[in-house]
Amino acid sequence: MSTKHTKISFKRNPQQYISQYLDAKTQEKTKQLKTLSQREIIYFFTLIDIKEKDFVYQHLSLATKRFLIKHLPSDELVEWIRHSEYQSIILSQLDVQKKHHIEKILMYHETRVGSMMQVDYVSIHVNQTAGEVLKYIISEVSEYTYMDVLWVVDTDNKLLGKISLSQVLIARKNTKIENVYTPLTTFLHPNDDITQAVQKMMNYDKEAIAVIDNECLVGIITSDDIFDELIESYEEDFQKFANIHHFDAADKSIVRYKKRMPWLLIALIINTMVAFILSIFENTLSQVTLLILFQPLILGMSGNISTQSLGVTLLSLDDDHFSIKKHLKKERQIGMINAFIMSILTLVFAFILLLLIGTSIVQSFQVGLQVSLSLLVGMTVATNLGLMMPIVLKKMKKDPAVASGPLIATLNDFIGLVIYFSIATLFLAIL
Repeated sequence: MSTKHTKISFKRNPQQYISQYLDAKTQEKTKQLKTLSQREIIYFFTLIDIKEKDFVYQHLSLATKRFLIKHLPSDELVEWIRHSEYQSIILSQLDVQKKHHIEKILMYHETRVGSMMQVDYVSIHVNQTAGEVLKYIISEVSEYTYMDVLWVVDTDNKLLGKISLSQVLIARKNTKIENVYTPLTTFLHPNDDITQAVQKMMNYDKEAIAVIDNECLVGIITSDDIFDELIESYEEDFQKFANIHHFDAADKSIVRYKKRMPWLLIALIINTMVAFILSIFENTLSQVTLLILFQPLILGMSGNISTQSLGVTLLSLDDDHFSIKKHLKKERQIGMINAFIMSILTLVFAFILLLLIGTSIVQSFQVGLQVSLSLLVGMTVATNLGLMMPIVLKKMKKDPAVASGPLIATLNDFIGLVIYFSIATLFLAIL
């Protein structure tokens, strides 16, 4: 097996190489790292997660460490430094100017444009010629610097506009940049919300947008930055909705087991209680066997509306402007409206269905009404359960995403059955 691993080329198949690297033991990992060139290390580094970055850095040669820190794109560097154990060491190896830029970026909150801007850009003087610009790029600019767009500044370093590299390439060498650049029309400030950057990029279809402070260029946001931000945002939203928030691929099996098992055990106990509840209502079931037909409907609809409430609440919990009172009021209103409409429709459909299978009109209406009332009460309770569960768990300092799913699914079944058969028993006693 180890022979096969050494034959895999990172250059030809980076994803498979990384997959085998992550599965390997520490000693094997260090051997694999030695097979990578310094340029490959840069790309390799951008594909692994934060925890693994520290391990890789620790096992690189001193020369490779310096090369990595010097050439790693600023956005990747910032993300790594934010979570690295070697933050001070990394910063100490940066040149003075880049260290100043990175430290400034680290000061901004992760929801601000300044936290995700890149400082690896090319700024050129408005009085330069196309030939001078090309000479400067060839001799001074790193191949890792973003240069699709060149930013035009004046003698006071104030941003005037931009010009694409392709325009410079096709211009005559004596052409002055001031005659061909595009004046600045769209820009951002470091303290702008990231959503503004996303919106501007979408509205203006820009490859890159300048970030300015006091009219001076301090960074850029590229379309790739925006794309990465959208992917990360959608992944977080999906994980919250799917109850897998805080999932870490680097976690060992035993760690994931410890997170999930307690809640599954609680669910097991509640499910056992469900069987006990069914035995209590055995007499009701024996008298009105038609109730069994609609049991999946009651449990399914309660589960659906509870999941909706849960998903919306999980997505809202991390919002800085989240108000529990307003959230509960709004979602409860929506839940009650949905429950009322669904219960009316259920009454009609159940009545028609029972008539079609040969049940009398009176019994069809009675059973339909029981199912309808059970659904109304069950969906209302399920809505509140989906709303309150993650909020309560968060106050208890438990991960609401890990715990909410198993608990709500099981409690919905338990409470739904109790409501359903309690109403049916009440009807039998009255009628």
